[in-house]
Amino acid sequence: MKNYILFGLLLLGSFTGNSQNLLQGNITDSISGKPIEYAQVYAKISKEIALTDSVGFFSLALADSLDTLIIREISYMERVVPVRTGGSINISLKENMVDFDEVVVRAGENPAYAILDRVHERKPQNDPYRFKAYECKVYNKTQFNLDNLSEKFEERRMLQKMDFILDYVDTSDGKQTLPVLFAETTSRMYLKANPSKRKEVITASRVVGLEQLDLTKYLGELSQRINVYQQNIIILGRDFMSPIAKGGRGFYKYYLQDKDTLNGQTCYHIKFKPRHKGTAVFIGDLWIDESSHAVSRVILEKPERINVNYLQKFAFEQNFEKVNDSTYLPTNDQLKATFNLLDGSDSSRLAGVKVIKTVQRSDFVINAPKESDFYKERLVIEEGAKERGSEFWMSERPTDLSQSEEGIATMIDSLKQNRHFQRLDKLATFSFTGFWKAGPIEIGNLYSVYNKNVVEGHRLRLTLRSSKALSKNMRITAYGAYGLKDKEFKYGTSLRWKLNDTGDEVLEIAYKKDIDQLALGITQLDFGRSLAMLMANRPVDKLNMVRKARVNYSRDWDANLRTKAGVSWTQLTPMGSLKYNLRQANGTLGKNLASISAVECMYSVIFTKEEKFINGSNKRISLGSKYPVVGLTHTIGAYQLDKRNHVYHKADVSVRQTVRLGVAGKIRYHLYAGKVFQNIPLPFLEIHRGSESYYLQKQGFNLMQYYEFVSDEWVGLNFEHQLQGLIMNRIPLINRLKIRTVYGVKAVLGNYAKINQGPVVLPSFSQSLGGRPYAEVSVGIENLFKFIRLDAVWRVTHRNQVGLGGVPAPNFGIRAMFATAL
Repeated sequence: MKNYILFGLLLLGSFTGNSQNLLQGNITDSISGKPIEYAQVYAKISKEIALTDSVGFFSLALADSLDTLIIREISYMERVVPVRTGGSINISLKENMVDFDEVVVRAGENPAYAILDRVHERKPQNDPYRFKAYECKVYNKTQFNLDNLSEKFEERRMLQKMDFILDYVDTSDGKQTLPVLFAETTSRMYLKANPSKRKEVITASRVVGLEQLDLTKYLGELSQRINVYQQNIIILGRDFMSPIAKGGRGFYKYYLQDKDTLNGQTCYHIKFKPRHKGTAVFIGDLWIDESSHAVSRVILEKPERINVNYLQKFAFEQNFEKVNDSTYLPTNDQLKATFNLLDGSDSSRLAGVKVIKTVQRSDFVINAPKESDFYKERLVIEEGAKERGSEFWMSERPTDLSQSEEGIATMIDSLKQNRHFQRLDKLATFSFTGFWKAGPIEIGNLYSVYNKNVVEGHRLRLTLRSSKALSKNMRITAYGAYGLKDKEFKYGTSLRWKLNDTGDEVLEIAYKKDIDQLALGITQLDFGRSLAMLMANRPVDKLNMVRKARVNYSRDWDANLRTKAGVSWTQLTPMGSLKYNLRQANGTLGKNLASISAVECMYSVIFTKEEKFINGSNKRISLGSKYPVVGLTHTIGAYQLDKRNHVYHKADVSVRQTVRLGVAGKIRYHLYAGKVFQNIPLPFLEIHRGSESYYLQKQGFNLMQYYEFVSDEWVGLNFEHQLQGLIMNRIPLINRLKIRTVYGVKAVLGNYAKINQGPVVLPSFSQSLGGRPYAEVSVGIENLFKFIRLDAVWRVTHRNQVGLGGVPAPNFGIRAMFATAL
C-alpha cells in the first residue's frame, strides 16, 4: 500500500458520524446525585466498554437497538440495566455497604498497600525477564482498522469510485470497521543476564498494506515488549507509570477486592485508578498470586482527560501462567488503541483508526544460556522470512485468521490499480512531503519553492527526485533556483545509494552551486527555506555563494557502532554584507578575498546501543535509544592563501540522550565540544549556530545573531526538560487544554585563542567568546492546539552586544514552532 493510505482513508471517513445505535448517558450517586467518574459501562451483547468522564458522562456505539449494560465502580454496587439505543439514559448507583463481623482499623493504612509491598519485595524473583537465560517462541499479530464507520460512509461520493472496498468492511464487533493494514511475525526470543544480552530470530514475517516502510525488524517481541514489572511502561512513545511501580501510592488509588481464582490459583484482586486527573497512569485491575505475590493478570486502560493527544481509547490485557512450580511467565497479550483527530465526547461520532495487537508466547526454556558469540547479533531475520507460504503460516499460527484479516491483501492490490485512489494518494503525499508523484519522478518541493534575500531578491526553486518506482535502493535528486534580482541560475544534484536492502550501508555523492547561509539553525534547514524567510526578523544578508562537491560513505557495523567517512571540496564566495579580508603583518585589513577554498577529509565514529531505525523511501528514520549516543569526528583539511598551502586538523565529540522520567516527563541533553589545532580562515572555524528568525530553534541559539561568535575551541550544552502534564494537569480548567510545560538551558564556552594571528580578519559583527560563556534560558508551553509550541527566551550573558548596522542584539524574545506529539 502507499505510504499515506491511513491518512487518505482517515480523511475519507473523518466526518461520517456513527449516530445509529448510539447510546449516551450519565452515571450518578443514588443519594447525593453527584456524577461518578471512572465507572465502567459494559455492553453485554455488543462487547463494548466505556468509562465515564469527570461529569459522569459516557457514550457507546452498540451493535443492536437493544442491549444490556453492566455498570461497575469500585465503591458502588454493580447494576445491570436493559437499554434501547437512539437516546440518552440516566443511571444511579448505590454505594457498596458491606457488613463485617469484625473490623480492625489501622490509621492511614490501605490493605492493598501490604500486598503491593510484598509484590515490590518479590519483584527480583518474579520479573519474567530475570533469569540467567530465557527463551521462547513468539507469535505477533498487528492490525490497523478504519473504525467507527456509519452507513453514511457507503454513500460518500469519493467512495463510490472505490466501492469494492465495502466488501471488506468488518462488522464482527458490532461496528463497521475497514481493515487497512495487517502484519504478523513468528520468532524465537533469547535473553541472557550477566552480561545482559538479547537476541531475536524472526523466522517469518508478513506485512500487507504498507510497502513504503520496512517494518519487519520492528514487529518482533524485543521492540514492543510491555513489562508491568518495570517502573514505567512505554506506550506509543509515552511513559506511563506502572501500577506496581515504587512510588505508585502518590499517583494511584488502590482498592482491594474479594479474592479470585485464576487457573486454579488463589489471587488477590486489586483495582486502581489515578489519584490526579490527567496524569500518565492507568485505570484497571491487578490479580496477584497469593503464595508467590507474582502478577498473574493485569488489565490497563486509559483514564478520561489524560494529557495525551488523539488517543481516544486504550486497553491492554496480559495474562501469566505457571511454567513450573513457582514461575509465572506472560503467555498472551492484547492491546487495543483507538485514535481520533478530535478529542472529547464528540469524537465518538467520528471515524478513527483502531490498532489491535496480540502476542502469544509458548515453548519456554529457562536457564539454558547459549555461548556468548550466539548473542553477537541482536536481531536476525532468517533468509526467506518474508516469502513464507500459506502452508507455513497455517501450521505456525496459534489461531486462524479472520475473514477480514485474510481479505486485506486482495483489497490493497485492488486499491493500487484504482485511479481515484492513486490521485488521493498523490494528494496526501504532496501535503506531507511537498512532492507530487509523477511516475518514476517526484516534483517539488512545495515548502522551498519561494524565498527572498538581499542578494537574489525573490527566489524560485524547483526540485526533481526519483521515486521508489524507479529504484528502491537509489534516489537521484536535482534542483534549480533562480533569483529575480541577481538573475543568476543556481543548481544542485545528489545521488544516495543504499548498498544493501537493510539500509545500513550507504554511498552519497553530491554537488551544488547555490547561495547559502552558514551556521543556520537545523530546524530552519529541515523545515524549508520558505518558512524560514516568512518568519525572519531581519534581512538575510550574511551569505555565501557555495560551490561544494562531496562523497560520503556510511556503514553500521553492528547494533552499537556506526561509521561515516567523507571527502569534500568547498569554495565560498562572500556576498551581501559578508567580506573576507586578509590580515596584514601589522594587524590591519589586507586585500579583500574573492573566495576561499578548502578540501576536507572527515571520519566519524558513532557509538550507540539499541538505537532503532525504520527504513523509509530511500532514507531511514531513527526511533532513538534510551542510552547515550556518542559521536567522535576527526577532520583533516587543506586550504590555500597567498599561493601557500596550509593544513589543519579539527576534532569534535558529541553526546546525546533522551532520559525518560515517567510521569515527570523526559529530559533531552546534547553535550558537545571541539577544537581546531591550526590557524584556519573564518568560514571553516566553529561559527556558533544562531538564529535571526521567530521560528524556535531546538538546536541553535535563538537570540544569538548569525556570525556573532566564532571559536577555535569550544564546549557546549543544550538541555531541555519536557514536563508533559506534570504541572498543568493539576490546575483546574487549565488541565482541560492539555497544554504542557517545558524549560531549557543552552550554553557554550569558547575561545578564539589565535585571533591576533588568524589569516582572515573577523568581520566587525563577529567576535570571540573570550572564555566567557554565552547562555540562554527558556520557559514555554507546548501542545497548544496540539501542534504549536511557544517559548519565552532570555539571553543571560553577553547582553550588551551590537550587531550589523549598530542594531542591538536581542536580550528577550518569544519564539514559536510547529510540533506534534501524542
